[in-house]
Amino acid sequence: MSWSPDPDTASVFATLTVNSILGGVFFLLFLFFRSRSPDTYSPRSKIIRNRSSTIESKREKNYGSISTPGDSSRVATAILVPQSSGGYVTETESLSTTKRRTSSDSLLALLDLSAIQLFFTDDNVVLKVAGMDGYMFLRFLKTCAKILCTSSFFGLIILLPVYFTGSGNDNVFGINRYSMANLRPQSDRLWASWVCTYVFTFIFLYFFHEEYHNFAVMRKEFFKKGDEMFINPQTNHTVLVENVPVELRTAKQLTSLFNSLAPNEVMFASIGVFSPYLEQVIKLRTSALAALESAIASNRTAQLVATQTDGKAATPTALPVDKSSHPVGLYFLKKYCFKNVLQVDAEQYWRHCIEILDREIIRLQIEGEAAVGDSNRVDMKSAQLESGVTVLSPQALFELNVENVLNKLKDKFKKKIMSPVSTGTAFVTFRSRRTQAMICQVPLLFEQYPAITVTKSPTPSDLLWENLSYSTTYTSYASIGVMVLLYSGLLFWSTIIAFVAAVSTLANLATYLPFINDLNPVLYALIAGNLPVVVNIVFQALIPIVIGMLAHYVERRKSRSAVEIHVFRWYFLYQVINIFVLVLSGSIFTSIANIIASPTSAVTLLGAALPTVSVFFINFMITQLLSGIPSLLLRLGPLVIFKVYKMLFKESQLTQRTLFAGPLADASVSYGTVLPAVLYVLTLSVVYWVIAPILSAIAAVFFVLTYLAYKYQYVHLIIRTYENGGELWYGMHYYSMTALMISTLTMIGFMALKLGAAETPLLLPLPVIVILAWRYTENSFLRSSMYMPFSSAVDMDNDSSDHASNFFPEYSKQPSMTTSVLEGPWIYRVNGTPLVDKKTGQVNDIYYSDSVRKVGDKD
Repeated sequence: MSWSPDPDTASVFATLTVNSILGGVFFLLFLFFRSRSPDTYSPRSKIIRNRSSTIESKREKNYGSISTPGDSSRVATAILVPQSSGGYVTETESLSTTKRRTSSDSLLALLDLSAIQLFFTDDNVVLKVAGMDGYMFLRFLKTCAKILCTSSFFGLIILLPVYFTGSGNDNVFGINRYSMANLRPQSDRLWASWVCTYVFTFIFLYFFHEEYHNFAVMRKEFFKKGDEMFINPQTNHTVLVENVPVELRTAKQLTSLFNSLAPNEVMFASIGVFSPYLEQVIKLRTSALAALESAIASNRTAQLVATQTDGKAATPTALPVDKSSHPVGLYFLKKYCFKNVLQVDAEQYWRHCIEILDREIIRLQIEGEAAVGDSNRVDMKSAQLESGVTVLSPQALFELNVENVLNKLKDKFKKKIMSPVSTGTAFVTFRSRRTQAMICQVPLLFEQYPAITVTKSPTPSDLLWENLSYSTTYTSYASIGVMVLLYSGLLFWSTIIAFVAAVSTLANLATYLPFINDLNPVLYALIAGNLPVVVNIVFQALIPIVIGMLAHYVERRKSRSAVEIHVFRWYFLYQVINIFVLVLSGSIFTSIANIIASPTSAVTLLGAALPTVSVFFINFMITQLLSGIPSLLLRLGPLVIFKVYKMLFKESQLTQRTLFAGPLADASVSYGTVLPAVLYVLTLSVVYWVIAPILSAIAAVFFVLTYLAYKYQYVHLIIRTYENGGELWYGMHYYSMTALMISTLTMIGFMALKLGAAETPLLLPLPVIVILAWRYTENSFLRSSMYMPFSSAVDMDNDSSDHASNFFPEYSKQPSMTTSVLEGPWIYRVNGTPLVDKKTGQVNDIYYSDSVRKVGDKD
């Protein structure tokens, strides 16, 4: 006798089968490539192992002659590194005399742990590499896993038997019999659901209260000790000043203003500069550097081929520009240059292009420093302009036609601001931590200038420098416009999701495509289980991209973390709306015809239909669990692109920039996208943890494996781009409690549909309990974790390790004003060592050294 399951059960088993196969393949591929492709899966191990290597610089001296493979006599380039005294030393000297990171021994030991050992390693150890942001994300995943493992345990041993052995409902079949839909209205078994609702809620409140307490303790430690591996102590002495009036937009005047509040406390003041033209020139220079590196690689390849052919050393072949340039460089040429330069020597052409761009950069930097009244740097840059760059002859300029580059660019900006101008945004660094703490917590500093606002400065790597010129007034008005747009989008998005949910259901599609009914039952079940889930995931992936672009380019928020928090908030709201739209489109809309035909059956139909939509969410959870997590580990995109690069190019043609700015670029976590996706799963779980215990059990496994997957990636893969001290926890807690409130209200409404005459009123105190517990937790820990105690700041000032003598004025200057024109192309090869090893197919470890490839330097 063959098994003939109902459509819902068949779709779940089909989804389970497909994703088990797909996830198994992904995981096996990950295990296979993990040890064979450390560049893709564990670059941190190479970075840490080579941190202390003392090798020659990755830059070529003054863009001069390029050493041939095997030439060890090349002199390292003098890359200028600012010192606290105001002077500079070379990068190689700085590397040999300055400890760039700490705790390398413990990190190396952590990287050497096996996968199983790593999984059970204390989170406080991972804190060293993940930072507070990553640490709290892992703790959040662990907290969710604890809650759902506990609740699903009781749900499986208590609720599942209660539901399955219930008196039954004529409209419920298969897997839905294991849900609350199988209970008839006014059933005595509703008391089991009532008890579990209270128990699960108290479990949730307990674990989140304990985790908030842990966060408060860790934040105090963060305030005291900072993050030695990532955050320069100068960040903790610096404030971001906004809405600076025009008459105060010089370093001298701003210093005097803040010294009037804290005498002799101001060390440096730096005014932001608005110069889009300078930014574009720097971007062009980067493109020209990439093109020069590609030309160098092409010439070395041609030289190597010539040597192998006749056995004699050959001089570099002067390959034309159109035959040896990087694609970015060719785009550069077509956009800004004439076509007749394409046949000249590529290396010579790009060197001269960079030379002209260097002179323009220094000229604009001088204008920028003059605009903010920094006479010392004006003199330094002027001397650099006079002595640091060779002037090409008019004949050379005419022959190469490279001056056309800037002429075309100037035409583009002729109606915009060409010269740098000062902005209303500035940075002020104080000698003591207590002054910075005091200034940041005073709401109004100056009676004469009430518009001036002061906040703690983000790390330089967190700042979006191109947005510094926009005032808080502009951001406020732009935020209102974006808010109206996004709220309007909620209505539009709800319509799309409802339509997609209806159309992607095969039962509805069969109305318009009759051949669907003739499909093989197995194929029908496969499509029915996976099509709605895949379509929903694809549409959801578009939301954070749009919200992020609005925050960055319309609202002009000033830091990456601010953009991430903005995306986090709105994306979660869209996710919550997505849940309710899917529930309604999957249940009420499909039941409305029966309700019209028999109005008295409305309560019974709705009571049975609301839990049955959990089948869609079960399929969603199975997909995320069995396919999503293995695909997260596999990193198929970077792996395939790296393999394609090695197939299409000879090793001698590859450049460091091609790989490290491409498939081997630093991997980071986009919290604004990842956290709402995780909270979406949590919200589904707590909404259905009593209605459909199977879903919460799947979610428990999901959170356990997601925790382990991200823990592995933090140690072996992820490179932080900024550190915000775990402030995302406030959003994690707030939206988790919001999910719990949604769960309690949903349960009250559903219990009313089930005609629980006693159970429904007895659930009414639950939302009040949740709100009271929520407020109690925040009152206990919110203020103490958000602000640093003034006494702690005083203690840190007395600690010599946090002394201000190591600070330097360039720290808070925007990169466009401190970009050194002495920075040449990345070194082609180090002492003849191949970039990619022929035996292993991986990048040689030497190219991960700080002096060859700078990764994760302190801000």
